[in-house]
Amino acid sequence: MIEPSSIDLNLLSVFQEVYRERQISAAARRLGLTQSAVSNALARLRRTFGDELFVRTAHGMQPTPLAQQMAEPIGAAMAQVALALSQRSRFDPATSSRRFTLAMTDVGEVYFMPVLIERCRACAPNVEIASIRANGLTLKDDMETGRVDLAIGAF
Repeated sequence: MIEPSSIDLNLLSVFQEVYRERQISAAARRLGLTQSAVSNALARLRRTFGDELFVRTAHGMQPTPLAQQMAEPIGAAMAQVALALSQRSRFDPATSSRRFTLAMTDVGEVYFMPVLIERCRACAPNVEIASIRANGLTLKDDMETGRVDLAIGAF
């Protein structure tokens, strides 16, 4: 059995297109790749699965029995991957209970926080707002790691 983590998902996209199109050139065009890139990907797939997968004939690339057996499960798996990647949870302030951490100066806190908290109570009653002192030296890292969600001020 082949471990799923050992397979490059891009190779499975190539498999799908070659299976669908039955021609390397048409698959390459649909994928936005060169024919050479598709041929190389197909060679990697062949090595991985230990099977030709597709055989060149006068009628195009014909799938082997293994390729025919794998086509439907691969198609279903790729559809699930596409679905998972396209689903983004929408932010609904009325139902969110998320905690937001804001970085700002003490002056910014005095000026912005009262208005922000008042608006949040009205629109997002379960949202929690936390404020930390802005540190220009670590702010970039704090935002990249998720410690800070929003910075207000000049940094």
